Amino acid sequence: MGESQRLADQVRKAFHGEAWYGPSWREALEGLGPADARRRPVAQGHSIGEIVLHTITWHEVATKRLAGGTPPQPTDEENFPKAEFASESEWKAAIDKLFATGNALADTIAAFPDARLDEQRPNNAGTWYQLACGMLQHDLYHLGQVGLLKKAAEKAPVG
Repeated sequence: MGESQRLADQVRKAFHGEAWYGPSWREALEGLGPADARRRPVAQGHSIGEIVLHTITWHEVATKRLAGGTPPQPTDEENFPKAEFASESEWKAAIDKLFATGNALADTIAAFPDARLDEQRPNNAGTWYQLACGMLQHDLYHLGQVGLLKKAAEKAPVG
């Protein structure tokens, strides 16, 4: 197994389980409904739904970059979209999209040539390896936030 495949495996574990650090995205989001996604237990913080939508945005951006595209930098509204899930189906669609974009990112990383991982990215100070690792770190950072927000929300009102 090459380095790109190992990186992709770590992304998949972050979403589907068997990660050594704790719960995966699947486990963290299990049982949450649209009201949970909208709840804001930290007044100036993001909701779980906003974090999910933010993570989707960056999956799409990084996947395009790794595939050779040059997507524009997300606007503030695209970076942290409003999460207003009015129904269970809207929330489920967002979760499904999170996993679809996470899987697409993992597939794109797995297909990336190992020999190019240390190449400098065009118009960027980082390498392709740094982008792939950075996305894994980004996903885990926000997964940790989701876990903390779930705990904080147990007594917080829906907002």
